Amino acid sequence: MAPSEKVIIIGAGVSGLVLAQILRQGGIPYEIYDRDDGTNWQGWAISLDRCLQSLYPLLPSDIQDPAQASPNYGSGKADGFWIVNGVTHDFLGVTENAPRGHPDSMIHANRDHFRKIFMQNIQIQFGKTFEKYEEGKDGVIEVFFTDGTSTKGTILVGADGSSSKVRQQLLNGFKASPSKYTSILGSVTVNEELCAKLLGQSNSGLLVADRDQKANCLVMDHNPDGTSLFCWVLAYKVAEYEKEQAWARTATPEALFEKAKERTAHWPEFMRDTVSKTGPEGMYRPFRLLETVLEKDELPKGRITLLGDAMHSMLPFRGMGANTGISGACLLGKSLLDGLKQGTSVDDILRVYEREWIPKSREVVLESRAAGAGDENHDLSGGRIENGGP
Repeated sequence: MAPSEKVIIIGAGVSGLVLAQILRQGGIPYEIYDRDDGTNWQGWAISLDRCLQSLYPLLPSDIQDPAQASPNYGSGKADGFWIVNGVTHDFLGVTENAPRGHPDSMIHANRDHFRKIFMQNIQIQFGKTFEKYEEGKDGVIEVFFTDGTSTKGTILVGADGSSSKVRQQLLNGFKASPSKYTSILGSVTVNEELCAKLLGQSNSGLLVADRDQKANCLVMDHNPDGTSLFCWVLAYKVAEYEKEQAWARTATPEALFEKAKERTAHWPEFMRDTVSKTGPEGMYRPFRLLETVLEKDELPKGRITLLGDAMHSMLPFRGMGANTGISGACLLGKSLLDGLKQGTSVDDILRVYEREWIPKSREVVLESRAAGAGDENHDLSGGRIENGGP
């Protein structure tokens, strides 16, 4: 790749940042843009395991270990979750809890901490909202932003989330499909006694479910005073789901709080206590759960491709969203590093990446959908109970 050529990444979420670090490590010129200012909330936590063996060998040596994004990093405790039946309150199992360095280890990462690690030594151009791109006959892609500026490159990667504007142009207006689930979410600081109950037989928190609703309650930080910050997300579905989602988007914090208490009234006491202690002041604006299922195994010919939720947004019921996004970034990054070194054409590199990753990621999206639809609470582990470490 000539010095004047570069990869343009739209979106500085988890997948876009990982790709940027891999390209930086490999000496491939890139630019990364994001519409936000770098401080906007992008969610609480991500759980990483399936992607780690691909990720670590590709990272630059001048950034922190991603494991430092875990609330348990300082204590050396292994990350993992326990699973509870919301109806019977039965304990169903523990995911992994393998020690760090073990092939089956997990990183339960505070998303904000994780992004800050992957922002190190990268110049992100914030406040740049993608408007459109144009492909020239010479293979150069010009990207235009809503502020009237533009940039040129040889490859365009749309890593701009489940509502990707790059994808909409590339696939003639394609949009992600809304799920039937409504989300309610909150955060709360708890004392040591309640923290111990929430952690149970794990170090990171719990997953709990019954028919038509699922939730997680995860530790985000352990504070010096002995308290701990937890986040929880409840996703539920009702027959008139469009009406329910419209209600949630405009409901007051007080109304969301009352709904959460109502939906969890039959759950274990420590979960009811956690929701109650959250109060209206701890409630967040619900987010829309979207699914992206690409039907074809290749994108249109050219030097534009997709990454992360732009390719495969999914329901958060198996802990596979970030895993899949980062694995895709590793595959795309390594394909570019190896392919360009060998003189393979950009078009061929991108098509090979897509033919491998679109069907794989589509399968994960559908498995996450099935976990949401099923009554088997073990599905929430994504197979980790059966395949976990010691």
